[in-house]
Amino acid sequence: MALLRVTSRCNQRCRFCSYPDDGTEKEPGLSAWLRDLDDWAGGLVQISGGEPLLRRFGDLLALVERCARRRLQVEFQTNAVLLADLDAAALAKLVAAVRRSSGYFNVNFPAHAPALDARITGVKGHFLKRERSVQRLLGAGASVRLTHVINALNYRAVPSFVAYLKQRLAGVAWVQFSFVKGAGRASTRSGLVPSYRQVSRPLTEGLRAAAAWGIRCEVDHIPVCFIKDFWTCHVDVRKMLGRKPGPHQVEKQKVARCRGCSFAPVCSGPRVDYLALRPDFR
Repeated sequence: MALLRVTSRCNQRCRFCSYPDDGTEKEPGLSAWLRDLDDWAGGLVQISGGEPLLRRFGDLLALVERCARRRLQVEFQTNAVLLADLDAAALAKLVAAVRRSSGYFNVNFPAHAPALDARITGVKGHFLKRERSVQRLLGAGASVRLTHVINALNYRAVPSFVAYLKQRLAGVAWVQFSFVKGAGRASTRSGLVPSYRQVSRPLTEGLRAAAAWGIRCEVDHIPVCFIKDFWTCHVDVRKMLGRKPGPHQVEKQKVARCRGCSFAPVCSGPRVDYLALRPDFR
């Protein structure tokens, strides 16, 4: 997997952002991106930021098209707000290029309602644009994954978020519920990181509703034991069973409480940054 952070700039100020812009990072040009791609043997290319769509659209399109020609799968990570007003022809070109790569759009979708969305992202008025953008992507034939970062502001609303998806965004390929990382802005806002125990019940209720409605889900960054009946939804399970290397090997670690747990063979344990904020592993 290759990660191309094409910009550190963003049009939101998400409370949980792991890569906040400090204004010092130099943005590479198109030629640097293309050189990086030419050195990549294969697999998934994550085009990320910041918000990638703040970069010149023509350069982004050229980057995705190069991936498609080289048979590199694209994961286009975005908050999708700028797609709401993108020219229809430009949107069609971007979707077509991502589809040719057998790729998908990964949209950060933090809430099911405008007020909560604004509270988390620090920007008013983005919720309806984000919703419209996902609907436009789906209408254009794109494969869309939503990433819902679970934090202290929204964890109680996970079941409501799932109900919202069923009503307003039917057709998304899948949803990943990603427990907030204790990094970036969240590392200095310990109140933004709920306990695993607090999240367990509403997350399980949401997963149960999603299963009943045929909504495909994944879960990450919370130990498998906290979702129990839905353990097969956890992204670490297939990594552990397949003995696949990855960030989970260094970002997470097992603790004394993991000994004897029936999920130990398929779980990487709690995140290291979570343990720094909650040493008792609650």
